[in-house]
Formats: sequence, C-alpha cells, structure tokens
Amino acid sequence: MGILSKSWTLGLIVTGVVIFGQAPEFSQQYKQRLGGGINELASVVSQFEKDAASQGLTRAQALDQQNNSNEAFNQLRGKSMESHIKRYENLLMQRQAMQTASPVMQPVHLLRRADVEILSDTLAAYKPGLQLTFEGTLWALVGGGIVGGLGRAPVSAMRFRAKRRRAPKVSYGEDMPSQDEHL
Repeated sequence: MGILSKSWTLGLIVTGVVIFGQAPEFSQQYKQRLGGGINELASVVSQFEKDAASQGLTRAQALDQQNNSNEAFNQLRGKSMESHIKRYENLLMQRQAMQTASPVMQPVHLLRRADVEILSDTLAAYKPGLQLTFEGTLWALVGGGIVGGLGRAPVSAMRFRAKRRRAPKVSYGEDMPSQDEHL
C-alpha cells in the first residue's frame, strides 16, 4: 500500500469519524428544538380547547363547526387548527420514540420521523461538536469504518485488477515436464 493510498484511506476514515460523530450531538440539539416546538403547540392546542369548552364544545365539535362554516375565514382557521393539532401529536410521538430509544439509536429515530421545520431550523443553527460519550464514540467509529471502507473499495479493486494483469500466465501444455521426467 503506497503512501498516497494510505493517506487517502486515512483521510476518508477521519472524514467518516467527523461526520458520523456529529449524529449524537445533532440529535441532542434537535431534541431541544423538538421540546420547544411541543411546548409552543401545546399552548395553541390548549387555548383552542379552552375556547371550545367555553362554548360547550369538544375539540372535535369545534373543528367540525369551523370546517362546516359558510365563511371562508372560519374554514381556513379550522384547517389551520387541524394542521397544528396533527403536528403536535406527531411531535409528541417522536419525542416518545426518542426518549425510549437507547442513546445510540436516537439519531436513527430522529431521521425516521423528523419534523421538516424543526430539522431545517436545527440544521440552520447547528453547532458541531463531538460527544465524548459511548454513543458519540460508537457513531464516530462506525462512520470511519463505513466511509473508509466505501472509499477504499475502488482502490482495492484497481489494485486487484492490476495484480491479475501482471501475474504470469501458466500453461499446462507441452512445455511442462511430465511427472516421469522428475523421477
């Protein structure tokens, strides 16, 4: 393995370590924003339910009343409120999934149900950092192995082909001495 090949492989491993090592930190920052989103939507949903209750309506009845209104504004507010409630429930489910997952698996749960708005905001304000925890180290090592291995595969394939071309061709024909001649 030449110096260029070793440098390439080392560079890929370091890149994988740095990129994948960010997963636990990114998850932590996402969870903080997730909590903020839940708190804000909880306030909106709670106020809507209080307003509905003050009129003797359940949440579902109040939404039906708005959606079935003859006024376009009320219909829009009903659709908007339904959207807020659905997002609130989705965020609660995601938080529950992330809280019950092991710290190593939290980045996976984040990607499975990520809220686009929170994900975008987290990416925009993300502050890189390597967590010196078990899960941070594990993600970094896995990333180094994956990126290093994937990046090394083409180099290994080229070397294998080059060795096959340089190998002498052995012919088992007339040029070979017979076994009787050796005796």
